[in-house]
Amino acid sequence: RLEELSLTFRFSEAGSVYYERYLQTLFLAFWQSMTSMAADGLFFLILVLTLCYRIWHMWKAFLTSKLFHHLMSLHTAWEWVIVMFGWYNMLGFYNMMVWEKQVIDALEPIHRRGWEMGQKNVDEISEFFDICDVVSVGTAAIRVIFAQYSIVLMFRFFVSFGSQPRLAIVLRTMQNVMTDFYHFLIVFLPTFMAYVISGSLIFGRRIEAFATIQSSVGTCFRIGMESEYNWLDMSAEFFWAAALWAWSFLLLVVLLFLNMVLAIILDIYNETRESSFPGEAIWETMGQFMTRTRKYRHWVPDKVLDNSLAYAAGVDQGMLTRKDLELEFPDMPDQQKDQFFQACRVEMKWESAKDLTRKNLLKLTGSVMDALDVAHKAVDRVIEDEREDPLSTWVNATPPAPMTHDLKNEQSSNFLLKPFDTKGGKHPKLKLGEYVDECQADGGPEWLQETWTLLRDQRKWIEYANWHCQLMQWQVQQAMESRKYDERISSGAPVL
Repeated sequence: RLEELSLTFRFSEAGSVYYERYLQTLFLAFWQSMTSMAADGLFFLILVLTLCYRIWHMWKAFLTSKLFHHLMSLHTAWEWVIVMFGWYNMLGFYNMMVWEKQVIDALEPIHRRGWEMGQKNVDEISEFFDICDVVSVGTAAIRVIFAQYSIVLMFRFFVSFGSQPRLAIVLRTMQNVMTDFYHFLIVFLPTFMAYVISGSLIFGRRIEAFATIQSSVGTCFRIGMESEYNWLDMSAEFFWAAALWAWSFLLLVVLLFLNMVLAIILDIYNETRESSFPGEAIWETMGQFMTRTRKYRHWVPDKVLDNSLAYAAGVDQGMLTRKDLELEFPDMPDQQKDQFFQACRVEMKWESAKDLTRKNLLKLTGSVMDALDVAHKAVDRVIEDEREDPLSTWVNATPPAPMTHDLKNEQSSNFLLKPFDTKGGKHPKLKLGEYVDECQADGGPEWLQETWTLLRDQRKWIEYANWHCQLMQWQVQQAMESRKYDERISSGAPVL
């Protein structure tokens, strides 16, 4: 390798001397070991596969006339940015290999002459240094690009982690916290910059860390994170001004604002975790992936399973049993069946318990107690009414509505046979008893036999009630005849 050291001197108007040191390393061997070559080869292979995958998806969208919608998707655009950025890095790798060959070609004759270099080789030496300058600047730029691409890949990993339930909770927390964090920055940034400018004005003349606004930002950030500062240098001049600045900064920025950020994150994380399906742990996901890899020949794809369940729901099949899966997919592995029903049980348990939170549990309990109290009072009233008068729970004491002409023709003129109002909203009719063939219930199912038994008991009760009505009708007729007899005697009319 070659190391280039540049020293730049500057002179101020007051006579001070300043210097800037720049060190750049040029590696003459692109790969230091086989491990480095294997890592770069794996990166190239993944990049090629990703590009083919993106092109395949774009071709599918083109065949279905959805290419514009596919390209306008934010996720698709971000994927293409990552792919193009990756190929730009590969171009940087190629440039580094070309530059490495140029440096070696320019260095070889100089290295071969060694100490025999003289004034006549100045052009070769100058050309070598010119090439090294170009290579060092280009290498430094590519190094920055590689560093930024690592951060871009980090965000790409966030998208991939969203498919795992437990990791998705962390990602959703980061998404949900951004709204509150933006509002927090609106309040925090003016406060922080006020301390940055104030610190630069108070300490910048004699403390290098506060000499410029840029360095003052870094120093204030370090104090906020570490809560450490050089109090002796800060208080050497203007003691009370330095004390007021340092103490107020610690109380307002360090204790209040930073703890407020933690409170916002923890509060939103708890809300996100309570409202999200817990899912499986990452090691369980890896175990299921390994099981699926071993059983890939008979493993039923999720899309096929989803279509089968959608068809079962379409034909109103309420329950799905293990036997149904065996009939639909005879070769399905037992491990997949166990995972399927275990996931169903976990999801049903979560769905049944997610609404029973601490906030509404007390309200729900009170509502249930009120409903039970109302039902208990209604049952007590019905039992009391049944005990005193069994018919009062079925017949209203209010007079019935006027009868229609057809209803009057069906009933007798006697008041005992007039329709009365029931609590079902219908007018029962009394009909003459007819014989009902019960042979249909002899060999029928149990529920039919029970129904015929109840109907038989009901007919007996109705016949008993009809006998009492006839008795009351005879008594009324006797009373009416007796009343007419008394009126004739009192009027002196002859009595037959």
